[in-house]
Amino acid sequence: NIGGSCMHNKYQEGMILAGTEDLDAAKAWLINECESQIAYKPCTTVAALDFPNIGNCHEWTIWGVIQNNMDNTCMHNKYQEAMVLANTDDLEVAKVWMKDTCEEQIVYKPCTTIEALDFENIGKCDEWTIWREIDNKKGESCMHDKYIEAMVLTETGDLEVAKVSLKNACEAAIVYQPCTTVEALDFPNIGNCYEWTIWAAIQDNMYTGGPCMHNKYREGMVLAGTEDLESAKAWLINECENSIEYNACTNVEALDFENIGNCDEWTIWSRIDNNLGESCMHKKYTEAMVLADTDDLEVAKVWLKSTCEAQIVYKPCTTVAALDFPNI
Repeated sequence: NIGGSCMHNKYQEGMILAGTEDLDAAKAWLINECESQIAYKPCTTVAALDFPNIGNCHEWTIWGVIQNNMDNTCMHNKYQEAMVLANTDDLEVAKVWMKDTCEEQIVYKPCTTIEALDFENIGKCDEWTIWREIDNKKGESCMHDKYIEAMVLTETGDLEVAKVSLKNACEAAIVYQPCTTVEALDFPNIGNCYEWTIWAAIQDNMYTGGPCMHNKYREGMVLAGTEDLESAKAWLINECENSIEYNACTNVEALDFENIGNCDEWTIWSRIDNNLGESCMHKKYTEAMVLADTDDLEVAKVWLKSTCEAQIVYKPCTTVAALDFPNI
């Protein structure tokens, strides 16, 4: 615009127009003037961005689509184009507008199917295992993440609803495989049939053949052939009780009935308790039945009392002289 007859160059002209002798100040002034007056023309349209088929609405995906639609004749960059399309001078506002517009228009296509997730052999139906299965099956070419895929597969826009739906589908299809056997639990030598002892035995035996995908409670239900945990507990305890072989932790001689003092039931229980030792796996009542060679606690009580009465030697606690009969 300065023409051939102008005696100075474009930089001097810029400083003259800006009313300054500082070139950097002139640059800033000219850019400011330009920015305040320029009317950017769009180089593309929202329709041309084809949001329904964009794949995902990540920021970098939107920038890539804008860039690809601008062509080489466009005088501004993709960020300015976004602001033009969004009718704003604020890039952050433009980003939000573009994302919202994308989310309103996008039509997500599934990258896999519920059937392909192979819930039957997934191992367990916890959230992370299901996410991993979706990740593995949707493939690297899939444009959206596992959470979007979950909502697409379950035909919902609510992620929490999708989670519940997938878990239900998994639970309906999964076939749990046992990681141990009842025989491996070795009930005859387990020590006692308390619930926590059985769970510990299951836990200790679940991984001997390699990794197990479910927890001890699920394993208990698999072994018991039920989906009900309480029923599984009852079955396991019953199996244990039918198999266990209790070993005595003490003996009648060690109870020293001769010097026990009296044969009251609680005195006998106390004497058994004191002789069991910390390593004993069962309680005094079980020990009583082992010593009496019976499965009936009442029978064991009678036997112990009879044995005690047969062996006890009562010691006098006073003397006839101490009774002082002359002065009674």
